[in-house]
Amino acid sequence: MGGVSLKEKAVLGILGMIALYAVTVLLWFTSFSGSWKDATRRYDNALKRVARERRIIAEKDTWDKAYRDEVLQIPEIEDGKGADTFWYGLIQSIAQKNHITITNQKSSREGVADEMKKMTVDVEWIGALETLVKFLYELETTDEGKFDIQAINFNPYSKRPGFLTGKMTLTCIYRRK
Repeated sequence: MGGVSLKEKAVLGILGMIALYAVTVLLWFTSFSGSWKDATRRYDNALKRVARERRIIAEKDTWDKAYRDEVLQIPEIEDGKGADTFWYGLIQSIAQKNHITITNQKSSREGVADEMKKMTVDVEWIGALETLVKFLYELETTDEGKFDIQAINFNPYSKRPGFLTGKMTLTCIYRRK
């Protein structure tokens, strides 16, 4: 009377196993869903990176042309000619145009910057603030040479009220023929 038949025990055992498998599968999917989302996010980021790199590779000709155009704007100085005299004259010319007085110029040795040459020029100057701003702007935008202003300092010029005096370090980029 009080016993469970063998058939009922088998059915209960099978239902218990199915329930255990269902709980295991449910736990497995919930515990790994975070990893799945993380992997999906990394995959989407990789797809975006690949698309961006393909776009950049496709623009290579445009960048090469822009580089060649920029290189053509860099002045060429013949071998054997002193680059310092070229730069001194150019800096002096731009300074005179902008009413800046150059009191001293000193250059470093010629160095190599990738496929270009470079030289630093230390310049001591005197001028008004407005003319200094115009001078610096012309140095940065001139088509006659490529300058980079590395350092600049200035003080009031005691001999002339409203004027400044100071020093600046310019890096000049050029090519050799």
